[in-house]
Amino acid sequence: MAVEGLSSIFKEDLKSESQEETKKNINKELGKDDFLKLLVTQLKYQNPLEPVKDQEFIAQMANFSSLEQMQNLNNSFLDFAGKQANLDGAISKLNNNLERLQILPLLGKSVVATSNQEEISGKVERISFKGEIPEVYVSGKKVLLDSIVEVMA
Repeated sequence: MAVEGLSSIFKEDLKSESQEETKKNINKELGKDDFLKLLVTQLKYQNPLEPVKDQEFIAQMANFSSLEQMQNLNNSFLDFAGKQANLDGAISKLNNNLERLQILPLLGKSVVATSNQEEISGKVERISFKGEIPEVYVSGKKVLLDSIVEVMA
């Protein structure tokens, strides 16, 4: 009887602590620290006459291990995603620089371009990289790179 009374006191104590924690952290996800606190609390308040069975304890530790591994995997994925974003930015810059390098040999070449239904021909005098699309100046007129239809030596 004395053990039963003691057990009910611990259950009430644990129940009130659990309710307070639930109110505080209603939107918080459970993590490995929470899992360990729960396990320690369970061991702390267990009935000494009926301790947790080895199999149950091992199962709980396996769950804890799985939780920790999933969190580590999630952190690895987040780290990978961040590195992927950085790599995408670097590749974009590299492609932009390669595009610029490919355009530079047009300087001094004779070209034919169409702009507003008008054909413009002459030598490429300069190239501007101010906008997203490079601008080529042919015989003093600004021509978009994608409007060049012919390049001659």
